[in-house]
Order: sequence, then structure tokens, then C-alpha cells
Amino acid sequence: MTAEIVVGGTPLCETYQCFLTSYNDDPPEQKVSHVEIPGSDGIIDLSEWMAGRPLFETRSIDFTLYPIECDGWEDIEQLLTALRNYLHGRTYNFTLSWDKPYTYRGRFEVVSQKLYTKTVGVKIKVTCDPYKSKGVYEYVLNGELGKTYIVNGPAKVVTPVITCTTSTIININGQSFALDAGSWVNEDAKLHNGKNIVVVNTTPNYGTAIWRDYKGDTWSKYESLRFGYMARAGIGRLKGIKWSAYTGRTWDSIHGMWHDNAYVGDNESHDGNDITLTFEWKDI
Repeated sequence: MTAEIVVGGTPLCETYQCFLTSYNDDPPEQKVSHVEIPGSDGIIDLSEWMAGRPLFETRSIDFTLYPIECDGWEDIEQLLTALRNYLHGRTYNFTLSWDKPYTYRGRFEVVSQKLYTKTVGVKIKVTCDPYKSKGVYEYVLNGELGKTYIVNGPAKVVTPVITCTTSTIININGQSFALDAGSWVNEDAKLHNGKNIVVVNTTPNYGTAIWRDYKGDTWSKYESLRFGYMARAGIGRLKGIKWSAYTGRTWDSIHGMWHDNAYVGDNESHDGNDITLTFEWKDI
């Protein structure tokens, strides 16, 4: 595979007829904050205290290009002029053919050119954001009757946009939030690197039915049900099952009495109980 760097949508090697001979990516240095304690050994490290996560300086990348074919210094100078015009001092998004899921962003400099008899080595430096982006991620989580999920998070701590279509209670890593239908951002709702525990309940009223929820109905409508079923049904959750729901099943596989199978069970899924967590995934 021929290595390629696509800068601002332009593949450098293909466009300028070059090949990549070296590439160096120095991870960003961590911003550190130390407090010395007079009369005590050591220091107090406050590097992660302010943001609750590591903070970084810029990332430094440099690479060298050589032309595939040049016929003297006149051709070389034309190549240098074209590269400087496009790159020098400009900020672009760029991708690497060997790291395709990610997009980097940085300011380019053509820092040196080493001329030989019929070729040239062009060294380019990029001062980048500390993180590379994997794009926008979206987790779709069903919260009917309350469900617990373990979801992965990126290297950079993120606050996701939470979108729900019904009243929802969500707990992210121990922090609980009661949300109405809509899209929400709460700075206390964070996903960190590694495993995150997310508990979602999109049916908080289920199991809280009271008598007035059945106002206007007649007893005959519920004559096949136990009081216990009605009490746990919740607002708007009592729903009849059609015969088609049992297509392909045998009588032996259906347990209980007739009325136990006449209405939607607790393991049934309904529309409108999905929530989404949307965020940009950034790694180092």
C-alpha cells in the first residue's frame, strides 16, 4: 500500500507526484500543575484537578516528501512553490491512509528543503490539536422498563447530547437526570475513556397505575385481568395482543391462563422508548 496524506481533501502524494519517506507523530505533552508544600516532602499534583481529566499541549507531526520524478532544479522549484502555496501557514483537516478512521486538524509549515542533484527532500511540520477525531458517534439505547448498559467512551471526556421522545430517567456513571422529551445537554452527564455504566428508564410511570387512570372504563373491559396486573400496568400501557403475535408457536409453549396471554407482557417492546447519546469521538 502506498502511503498517502489527504490534506483539505487533496491527496498530497498523488497530486504533487511525491512519495512519503518519513513520518513522525509526537504525542502531546501533558499540562502539569504542581504545588510545593513547604516543610514537606514531594509535591501535590493538581494536573487533573481543574478539568477532572488530563489536559494537553499541541501535538507535533512532521513528514518528508520526495518527488517521484524531477528533471533538474527548475522542476524542483516549481514543486516547492506549489507545496508552499497550498500548505505553508494554512490550517486544514487531514487524514492518513494508515489511520483511516481518524481525522486530524493542524497548521502546516514547509520548514526545510534539502536539494540534491535531481531531487529534493521537503520536510513539512504540522502543529495539531492534541486529539484526533473519529467522527460523530451515536448510541441508541432502549429504556423500556429500565435497562442497564455498559458503553465505551473515547479518550477525551465528552458530554453527549441526550435525545428522548418521552419522559426519561437516565443515570450516567452514578449521576441521575430526569428529562422531558427533547434534546438535552447537561455538563454533569459525562462519558469517560473506557467502560461507562448507563441506566435508562423511558417508562417511569409503569407500575404506578392508580384508580383514576381507568376513569370512564367499565369493569367488563378488564374482567379477565387480576388486580395486580392492572396496578402495575401504568398509564397507557394496557394493550391487547392479536392472534398473529403467536404465529409459529405451539400450544405447549404458551403458559398460563387465557387472560395471562391476552395482553402485552412485561418483556414486550414498544415504539418511542429509545434514547440516543450523540457525541464526537476523540482519541489521542
